[in-house]
Amino acid sequence: MSAGEPLLSPSHCDERTITAFSGFNKEELKKVLYIFWPVSASEVLQFLSYAITTAQVGHIGSAELSAITLGRSIYHITGLSLVIGTAVGVRTLGGQAFGAQQYSLLGTVAKRAILINLLLCFLIFLAWTQLTPLMINLGQDPALASLAVRYILGIFPALLADSVIYCLQGYLTCQAMVAPLMIIAGVSVITTPCANYLYLNVYHMGIDGAALALVTVKLMTLLLTLLAVWWVGSFLQEDSKKTWPSWSLDCLKGWDQYLRVSLPSMAMVCASWWIFEAVILIAGKGENAAVQLPVMGILFSLHSLVFMLNAGFSAAASTRVSNLLGEGRGNLAQGSMLLCIMLSSCIDLACCFGLLIWNTPVSEVFSSDPSVVSSTVKAMPWMVLSLLLDGCNEVLGGVLVGSGRQSLGFLTKLLCYWFVGLPLAWLWGSQRGAVGMWQALSAVTVVQTILLGGSVARFDWDAEARRAEIRVLEGVRSMSDLRTALKPKETEHYEP
Repeated sequence: MSAGEPLLSPSHCDERTITAFSGFNKEELKKVLYIFWPVSASEVLQFLSYAITTAQVGHIGSAELSAITLGRSIYHITGLSLVIGTAVGVRTLGGQAFGAQQYSLLGTVAKRAILINLLLCFLIFLAWTQLTPLMINLGQDPALASLAVRYILGIFPALLADSVIYCLQGYLTCQAMVAPLMIIAGVSVITTPCANYLYLNVYHMGIDGAALALVTVKLMTLLLTLLAVWWVGSFLQEDSKKTWPSWSLDCLKGWDQYLRVSLPSMAMVCASWWIFEAVILIAGKGENAAVQLPVMGILFSLHSLVFMLNAGFSAAASTRVSNLLGEGRGNLAQGSMLLCIMLSSCIDLACCFGLLIWNTPVSEVFSSDPSVVSSTVKAMPWMVLSLLLDGCNEVLGGVLVGSGRQSLGFLTKLLCYWFVGLPLAWLWGSQRGAVGMWQALSAVTVVQTILLGGSVARFDWDAEARRAEIRVLEGVRSMSDLRTALKPKETEHYEP
């Protein structure tokens, strides 16, 4: 690259003759579906692995099961949501770097994310060591609190593994190398019952065995993911296009840029994850909680299954948008977004139609209690209404990630979930139970769709492409081996 040569050629930047609907072609459809299917399949397989573990640990005792359930909830809220949110920054900076053909920058971004996530994990561990007195002061039973914290500390190595896994998954997804993720998830599903059986039934290790089983599966997943990264770099990439450079001091630079992207990403993920835990707590405090909690659990399970399909389109949207913006093709990024919205909406319509038609049989799969089934059927239409727009929201969220607009996503989710949804869930849930809860969540989904859709509709896609170029330039300048090859560019009109 010469000193005066821009990252994006003029032919890439001049897209005025190409309409947004240029994204609706067979080639783009293939690229979107190529990302969608493996990501969705891996999400479903991970959910299946979780369900298998829940079924197996249910036989070790009620106290242990309660402690594991509580421990997992705390693990997800205070640990996993933070490291996943921080890792999302790879999809923004890495995806745009890959689109701009700055291949070594992609791997450097992933390594920076790994180091930042590992440091975050140790801060989380320090907080976890103070959980027992905190939970007791909040009114939790001391014996249950002690057992739950014992489980949480036991699965800390799993959090370390996850902090690296999600960064590497983002690294692979930026390159549309997603098939290995599905294979790895499949191996994890097979390994999970074996590990649980070994530690719970053969060695009778109780709650410690449940923790050790999870750690074993996560470490195996990490090793397989590292193997996938090595395989992609060794056999699928030309020498001039390798995306995983050697470890160097460059990994310790550019953290400020990464944190500017990843911190809003983390906040966006937490705003989404935590609201569902809050709704469950509200359901547990309401009248007839013995019925309302199972109903919410059933509907959340169904919602999660459809959500996993939408997660595939969200990943496809973030990958295609970030890559195309990195190439300087803003209008094509808009077209890919519209294609993802259309496809996700079609799948959501099919799923919602099936749930409405077979609402009673589906409810009976999860429970034989007539009151639970009846309440589930009554609340199902409102859950379906939420699902109808969830796919669109997930795609729009992926677009915000791909374009580096996570701050907009966080503010929208904070407003919708916590300032609109939570008060409505408390008010309507106390009056109408699960029906009121899902009415509140449906209202939130509608408001979120309007706000996100309206915001993205106002995007200037050429300006988004220029912002992506500036981010890539900033990333490249932070790499010592390329710094002297670049000429400073005017950036005052566009914030990275």
